[in-house]
Amino acid sequence: MDGDFEAASSGSVSSSDLVSLRTGAVVIKGRHSSTGWQTPDQGSIGGSEVHSGSAAAQVIDESRQYRLFSQDIPLKEIPVGTKLHLSAWVKGKDLAKGPESWQVGCVRFMAIVDGKTEYISSPNLLGTFDWRQETVEFIVPEKLRKLSVQVGSNGASGTVWIDEVDVSR
Repeated sequence: MDGDFEAASSGSVSSSDLVSLRTGAVVIKGRHSSTGWQTPDQGSIGGSEVHSGSAAAQVIDESRQYRLFSQDIPLKEIPVGTKLHLSAWVKGKDLAKGPESWQVGCVRFMAIVDGKTEYISSPNLLGTFDWRQETVEFIVPEKLRKLSVQVGSNGASGTVWIDEVDVSR
C-alpha cells in the first residue's frame, strides 16, 4: 500500500491494497487526480514531521472544523463478509475535543449501509503524543453502498500528522 506520502508509484490497486495515500506532487485542495484522495482545507503534505520516508500528511485546525483526508474504497471486488484492516501512523500536538463528543482526531472507516451512515473509528486522538499506530477493523456487510477511509481532525483543535495509511484484507 502506498500510504507514506512519498513520490507516486504506479497508482494501481491490487487485491490486498485498496487505498493509496502517497504522492510526490503538489497536493491541491480537492480531489488529487493521481491518488483519489480528498484533501481538506488546512490539510497539507510535507516533510516537517514524518514517521518514515520524507513526507506525511498534516492537518492544523484551530477553528474546530471537519478537516479529514478522505478516499472512497471501490466496492465491486470486495465480497460481503470480507474483513478489512485500516492502519495509520499518527502524531498529535495539542489535540483538544470540540464541543461535541465526536469532535476529535480520528482514523476511521465511513460506511453507508442501507441508507444509514456509520463511523468505525480508532479510539479518539486527543492531547500531545508521539508517533503511534492506530488500527480499525470492518467486516463488509450486506447492503453496503459506500465505504471511505477518513483520517485527520473531525472538529478537534490542534495538529495531527498522518503517515503510512494502509487498508488490507
